[in-house]
Amino acid sequence: MKITNKMRFMLIMLSVVMVLSLFACAETPEETTTKAPVETTEKPTETTEKTEPTEAPVDTDATDAPVVDETTDADVAETTENETESESASETASESATESDSASAETTETETTEAPACDHAETEVDAAVAPTCEETGLTEGSHCVLCGAVVVAQETVPAKGHAWDEGVVTTEPTCETAGVKTYTCANDATHTYTAEIPAGDHAWDNGVVTTEATCEAKGVKTYTCSKDATHIYTEEIPEKGHAYDGGVVTTEPTCVDKGVKIFTCANDPSHSYTEEIPENGHTEATDKAVAPTCEEKGLTEGKHCSVCSVVLVPQEEIGATGHTRVDHAWTAPTTAEEGWEAYKSCENCDKLWNAEDEEIDAITTIAKIVPTTDMYFGFEELKNKQ
Repeated sequence: MKITNKMRFMLIMLSVVMVLSLFACAETPEETTTKAPVETTEKPTETTEKTEPTEAPVDTDATDAPVVDETTDADVAETTENETESESASETASESATESDSASAETTETETTEAPACDHAETEVDAAVAPTCEETGLTEGSHCVLCGAVVVAQETVPAKGHAWDEGVVTTEPTCETAGVKTYTCANDATHTYTAEIPAGDHAWDNGVVTTEATCEAKGVKTYTCSKDATHIYTEEIPEKGHAYDGGVVTTEPTCVDKGVKIFTCANDPSHSYTEEIPENGHTEATDKAVAPTCEEKGLTEGKHCSVCSVVLVPQEEIGATGHTRVDHAWTAPTTAEEGWEAYKSCENCDKLWNAEDEEIDAITTIAKIVPTTDMYFGFEELKNKQ
């Protein structure tokens, strides 16, 4: 039959109770007979305190073995069960010790003979405990089944430590997300740890214009990652601005009306704007004054536009001045000059009138006198005509 840890522990506790009883019986008859029952009750307590050093290593050896290996759920469950049973056994041992103390107080002087020492005739092997990566182990040992004393002490075996492999990528990194690399211990596959794999960089292309920029609106250029086409970013393309030509006159300006000039964008002919051309204004030309004559009216100086002929400063009429007549008397001819009949002339124009105010074209002249013998008589005749 295989002896379990539980059975082993119960045997040890019984051995402890027996040893305590033996120590209680070994007290001298004098101390037992002279002290009051109360004092006799105290002696087993003192004896119990003296035996605690011996009890401590036994408990340690007994409880170490099942607690060391925690690598499986079954072992953990068994250890928990053993601990619970150990507490129950301790309570039982305490009750047994109390009963032993009471029995010892009633023992007579004849019962104080010493018990013979244990020869450890019956021993049991304390199985070795293999070390793990993180927990120490124990070498094989043995203890006495009767008294619980350690016959061959178990020695501590150092923990193995982890033997990590080179790791396996369990989550691939992306351009934006870190990956995971998992390392597994060769000694125990349940022992693992993970390390972060840094996210990679994007590999952007040169970009594609997805929205053309216009004269007035911004465009969009889209860049795509060659590693992952779902990774994109956009860049704003500035608006082009207008590229207007020199303009075309669609309505010529006049002296008094404005004109229109249209400018068209070379990037987009639908984009245009108009500009007002100021009116030219009149180009002044002087209308010279016309002096009035004796018979014709005159005009004051005026102005007009040489482009549209609009009168700017109208000319005003000046009335005719009329003739200013000068009388010319009859003039007798001489041998040197002609004479003329009486007439009237205008001092402002060439108009002529005879003595009767009839308009004439020219003065009536009298021929020069030719000298003759009758000169005297002719002179008297002319003189009489005057």
